[in-house]
Amino acid sequence: MIKKGGKMDAMVRIDKAGRLVVPANLRKALKIKTGDKFIAQVKNGSIRLIPIYQAVSLAQKVVKQYAPAGTSQADELIQARREEARGE
Repeated sequence: MIKKGGKMDAMVRIDKAGRLVVPANLRKALKIKTGDKFIAQVKNGSIRLIPIYQAVSLAQKVVKQYAPAGTSQADELIQARREEARGE
């Protein structure tokens, strides 16, 4: 279980094939399943693993702050493509 404050420590190792071996207790606590994908970042000399779903969510938040409120980027893109197609 992850300790209060979101911290949980465990020893990990790199196997002969260069793979990071994540202990079962960490995988269970974070609900990591075989085949899950992550973004690996190197920051201040440490490796940070970010689940893909979390990385996508963070990217969406960044993009959303630049999009005008009440607009749909998808709808705008579809409209632009339709206009381009009419012009051809």
